[in-house]
Amino acid sequence: MIFRFTKNVAEHFDFSIPLESVCAENRYCEWFVEIAYNDDNREYFLLTNAYSLFSIAMPTKGLNDLPSFWNFVLHEMKEYFYEKKLGDLFEKYIAPNLKTIEVAKSNNRSVLASIQGLKKIISYSDSLNKKNPDQYERFILNDRLNNNLCKCSNTGVGDYTVAENFISSDLMKLPVPEENKSSSSQKAGQKSKATRHAYQLYAELCGMEEKVWRRFLIPSNATMEYLAFALMAQFNMDGSHLYSFKIPQREDFQKLIEQRGFSMEDFPDIAQLARNIEIVSDYNEEYETDSDFFQSELEQLPPIRYVACDTKLKSLIKIGKSEFDFYYDFGDGWQFKVICEEKDVPSTSIGNHAHVLEGKGLGIIENCGGIGALEDLRKAFKKKKGEDYENYSEWLGVKTLDFDSFDADKINAYMKNKIKLFKSMWYEE
Repeated sequence: MIFRFTKNVAEHFDFSIPLESVCAENRYCEWFVEIAYNDDNREYFLLTNAYSLFSIAMPTKGLNDLPSFWNFVLHEMKEYFYEKKLGDLFEKYIAPNLKTIEVAKSNNRSVLASIQGLKKIISYSDSLNKKNPDQYERFILNDRLNNNLCKCSNTGVGDYTVAENFISSDLMKLPVPEENKSSSSQKAGQKSKATRHAYQLYAELCGMEEKVWRRFLIPSNATMEYLAFALMAQFNMDGSHLYSFKIPQREDFQKLIEQRGFSMEDFPDIAQLARNIEIVSDYNEEYETDSDFFQSELEQLPPIRYVACDTKLKSLIKIGKSEFDFYYDFGDGWQFKVICEEKDVPSTSIGNHAHVLEGKGLGIIENCGGIGALEDLRKAFKKKKGEDYENYSEWLGVKTLDFDSFDADKINAYMKNKIKLFKSMWYEE
């Protein structure tokens, strides 16, 4: 059994964990461990399995060394599985793996992001209102943790499911294939390149007097993170800033009712429930603090947020979200309109990589100050004289800059490596 400790947990036990990069792939043998707090600031260990599908919480009180931690984990896991009438599953698939235990670093951003939502459940759980909640009260808390929709990628049961439904399913009980069998099985099950498909997307930089745009293909199984990196590579970005996607469901709802002669005030209850979707570059606990602002000041619920590395582009397309906005560098405020033009383009020519078809314009200039400043830069370099031109050329270190330049072949030649670079920047320790 591998227990992947976060930095918080490692500090609790007062030791460091060597960096290692094995990704979580096992349904039963890998558990992520984080520290959460209830509303009285008491510590709890939060254990979540590798697919973020099953979680248990237990108090840290008295668990200050690894032997006591292992013993309590074994007891708590066993008791809860038996409480859910899953004792056979525990004995057959989990207990044997507890004979050998390893400690590793938590390095799966998808799981760590989903843990943040589970921590909030612990924080506000009514079942932890006692100083020493008994086992039954912990069972109630664990039920709450496991009755939430969870991400279950690579399981074959859809994007989201309730943990309890999945863990008792026949699919969960299938043995995890060995690495060599897994790779051969994967190859055998892969579709041929002729049957793979891509999406054709159109992206345009918002606010420019002269359009700056790209039309490109991207694999249909790409994550929103990959799409973000592809956009960065195509529009002359260096990837050093935060990004997000926004699907304006609330605005779409408002337009719909206004087209029918109504207003949001006519449907106050429904209007409050209409929520936008945000897909963010990385989870930030500050997102959880804006709920009061949205409800008290804006009289609406905050956006539903997902993490880009854990969200597939096809998930949006399947639910009819073929238009959305991409934001980059929240200081300069770059905004791009992204539209899915075609959904079933054969991807034999691009494989698993994005590919630019056509476009116009250089892209952005990093840290210049946004659209207004970019327009000023464009005009200054077009004149090639004046104080603004001298200042800009000195800042950029160039005397000429063609803002109308676009070379699809050049972008395609370096885009694959540039996307790899962006990914390494985001995942570096």
